[in-house]
Amino acid sequence: MWCQYNLLTALNVSSNTSLTNIQIQFNEISSIDLSANTSLYSLGCDVNQLTSLNVANGNNSNFNFLWANDNPLLTCIEVDDATYCSANWIGGNYVFDAGANFSLDCTSSASMNETTSIELTVFPNPASDVITVTSDAKLEEVSVFDTYGNLVNTFNSSTFSVSHLIAGVYFLTISTDQGTVQRKFIKE
Repeated sequence: MWCQYNLLTALNVSSNTSLTNIQIQFNEISSIDLSANTSLYSLGCDVNQLTSLNVANGNNSNFNFLWANDNPLLTCIEVDDATYCSANWIGGNYVFDAGANFSLDCTSSASMNETTSIELTVFPNPASDVITVTSDAKLEEVSVFDTYGNLVNTFNSSTFSVSHLIAGVYFLTISTDQGTVQRKFIKE
């Protein structure tokens, strides 16, 4: 199911239990419960207003793609097994904001972990030649991924060239001494 770039504020797909792929990026959805979608293995819900995300559907071990980044108020993602998701949902196919954590129960205040906020800026965006990352944290590594989740390049400096990339949307995974942050950028 594809419904990106709309002004959706809510979406109920609980009766669509056969859905395997949901792409709802660039909307204004604040909460989504996918616990009834037991066939789901691919979810793109980045760039929304999410405060609640439930993917505890008994099928988390079969997920191969989940982007939930650019939802700065999403601090808890309800899953089948928090330890499994923390260990396996990593790399370009799994992208979350630095403040997001996995839990079996996001309704309990005990499941919410306090996190520190990393001040980080990526500019210019869109970019044609060079990108600079500024942060109050010490930069360790910047990884560039394409929209398919493929690693394109890795940099160890705060300024790097993107002139070799073709025009389009890319995602940065920025590792710092205070945690990891994901950002999107557009190559002109």
